[in-house]
Amino acid sequence: MRKLLLCCLALSSLAAVARAAAPAPPAGGEPPTFGGEAVFCPGKYALCIKAFCPTPNGPPVKGQKIDCICDIVDGWSMGPDTCKDRATNLVSTYSNLYNSTEKTLFCENESTLWAWCYGAPCKVDPKNPQKAICSCPVEQSAAKTLGGNCKPSACSQVWSAATPAADAFANDHFYKVGKEKGFNPNPPAKPCSNAIVKKKAAPGKP
Repeated sequence: MRKLLLCCLALSSLAAVARAAAPAPPAGGEPPTFGGEAVFCPGKYALCIKAFCPTPNGPPVKGQKIDCICDIVDGWSMGPDTCKDRATNLVSTYSNLYNSTEKTLFCENESTLWAWCYGAPCKVDPKNPQKAICSCPVEQSAAKTLGGNCKPSACSQVWSAATPAADAFANDHFYKVGKEKGFNPNPPAKPCSNAIVKKKAAPGKP
C-alpha cells in the first residue's frame, strides 16, 4: 500500500512539472482570415477597406496593434462573427461598397507595413459618430488597399489592407454571394496604374 501511494505521488509530481513546462497559448489567439465560412449579415458595421492608420509614435512593428480610422456604414457585409454578435458589438467586416469609387493600390514591397482589420474590434469615434476606431494587428508583406489615392508614396504609410491573395478572394467571394442573395454588390475594384502589369513589346516594336 505504501509503495502504491509513493508511486501515485511521483506520477502526480511529474504531471505537475509537465504542465509547468508546457508553453502557454498565445493571448487573444490568431486574427480571423477570409474564408468560405464568412457570415453575411445586413446592418451597421465598420468598413476599413480604405482606412488610414496614423502612426504618431513612428513606424509600428509586425504584430503590434494599431488604431485605424474606419467608416460606419449600414448594409450587407461579411465577417467572422454571427449576425447576433455583430448587432451588439461593432467590428470591422468586409464589403466592396467603395469598389465603384476607389481603385486598388498595390504595395509590392515585401517590407510594406499594413493593418489587417478584418474582424477587429471597434468603437465609435467620440469626435465623429460616422467614424469607428478599430484596433488592428500590423502585418508586413506586399499588400493591396483601396486607401492611398493610388499614390505609390502612400505605401510608406500604414493602411488597412490585405495580401493580394486575400484581396482577390474577398472581392470575388463577396460579389458571388452578394449576387446569390440579391443585394447587387459592386464588381472588383479597378487597379491603380502601378498595379497593371504592362505587356512586353514584340521585338522591333516600341
